[in-house]
Amino acid sequence: MSRKLTIVIVVVLLMASFPAFKTSAESIHSPIKQVAAQAAAACANADLMTGIGKDLGDLATTFKSADMKDVVSTSQAFLALAATRQKYENMTTTPECFDLQLSVIDVYSNASDILALALAVQTDPTNAAAYGKAVTDQLTRFQNSMTNLTILAGVATPVAGGTPVGRTSQITSTTCADATFLSGLGTDFSTLGTSLSGTDMKSMGAISQTLLGTIVLRQKYEDLVAPSGCEITQLTAIIAFANTTDLLGLTLAASADTKNADAYTKVLTNQGNRVQQYFQLVLQAAGLATPAPTTAPTATK
Repeated sequence: MSRKLTIVIVVVLLMASFPAFKTSAESIHSPIKQVAAQAAAACANADLMTGIGKDLGDLATTFKSADMKDVVSTSQAFLALAATRQKYENMTTTPECFDLQLSVIDVYSNASDILALALAVQTDPTNAAAYGKAVTDQLTRFQNSMTNLTILAGVATPVAGGTPVGRTSQITSTTCADATFLSGLGTDFSTLGTSLSGTDMKSMGAISQTLLGTIVLRQKYEDLVAPSGCEITQLTAIIAFANTTDLLGLTLAASADTKNADAYTKVLTNQGNRVQQYFQLVLQAAGLATPAPTTAPTATK
């Protein structure tokens, strides 16, 4: 059996392993599809820059007001951050602003990790030490992602001789044919699928453990250098894993914040669809599926 056929089967099985949410045949949009031609010019979209500045101000306010020892406060902050990140995932920008858009997504993914791990500490006290250690490491990671964003926005200067902070400038091909990369991605999908299908979604401890594993998996793809042609597949996988974190985090929030459970449950219906659709986009990015006409997925509200 070819590696490409294997990864298709794994993704299909992975999608089937998600909890039974309402499915949708709606085609979706991915910001990754915008990488048709790369532009060397810096992003000069004033409206986008203003919007990012406002959202980062709101992010600071959210963290300042969130009580990391209170499940209700943590859960609601997590919901707000997921909605903002998904807004940037759904956004269409010009090529020269694409790196900046991706950097914002990265910042919010890592910010959400902090809240998700704080929620795990509260809901799975048996393993609180492991989550607490992860939070400490995550704070440094979040700060690094913020530094990267300021460099891309032209607010800060990169270190002399440092590696490029943008991702799209490294893309030289849109055809992912690296057998080792595809095999590794297929293995990671299989591992995640097994983890999700084996998670008791009524157990906050079990959800927390799976959440931590999913965060680690996404960060692995944030950190690795993808082989030529597989960069778009890598970026799409990162967004797919981030949305899986949303799915698990919101499920955990619904169990922890029972007074507002209906609000999280309403969001979860769309989030289940969104996760499945983004994993389908991984297949498309890898050249293993044919894209359908695009329609933007609905962001978490």
